[in-house]
Amino acid sequence: MAKAISLVGAIVLVLGFATYGFAVVVDGVNDFPPASRIDIDGGDTEFTPIDFGDIYVTNDANNLYIGYEHDHDGWGQVQVGIALGTIDGQGGSWDPWDRRIDFAGQCLPDFIAYKNIDSDYSDLVTWDPMAMGWIYGMNPINWVIGTGFDELEIPLAQIAAACPGFHQVFIELWITQDNCSKGPLDLSFNDALQLSTPGGTIWELPCDGSQDVVISCYHCYVVQCETGTEESTWSSVKALFR
Repeated sequence: MAKAISLVGAIVLVLGFATYGFAVVVDGVNDFPPASRIDIDGGDTEFTPIDFGDIYVTNDANNLYIGYEHDHDGWGQVQVGIALGTIDGQGGSWDPWDRRIDFAGQCLPDFIAYKNIDSDYSDLVTWDPMAMGWIYGMNPINWVIGTGFDELEIPLAQIAAACPGFHQVFIELWITQDNCSKGPLDLSFNDALQLSTPGGTIWELPCDGSQDVVISCYHCYVVQCETGTEESTWSSVKALFR
């Protein structure tokens, strides 16, 4: 049996800082602050319709905003997933839509957002630690697609990151397709694990999970609160790991 694809090493932290109080208008036009760009990801897949461009994250007092360049160019079955988690050792270890994506390490996702581009369906599923499973169908998202710049908003309270307080949110984004054999064709943080590169694409993996792509590293976004200026210092972040 083939081993699962994985990254070796500790969680890598990439701190993102928002402009507090900047409310993004979720309308398919990029009005994110330039400093909120967390990744320049374009051009690293074989085909543009499965490729992210620049990716942005910011927040205001109430919402987390995520935006990314993506032109699916009429391709069918293209889907986008976004994992959100915290360092608590809890969360789901598998993709809630049975794609060939697993999660491991300290930052298992507590929430996963999915967008089906064909149907325009979206959902924010939540990990239930008591039932040890995902809760579906409870959280439709304001998620705009189809303009070349997709964007969504998620209430901070919904992901247990409401101000005030110091909150880290670990984020990974992927592009996949519709089938149990589909893995992450493009990834944001874990470029070395994505299944499409300029040199070729792995379109199918075994549905039995024997070759699932395992994600254990993420972007780390620090939610900016009005009274939280001190908590975003590097010394505060280091203190979490003592």
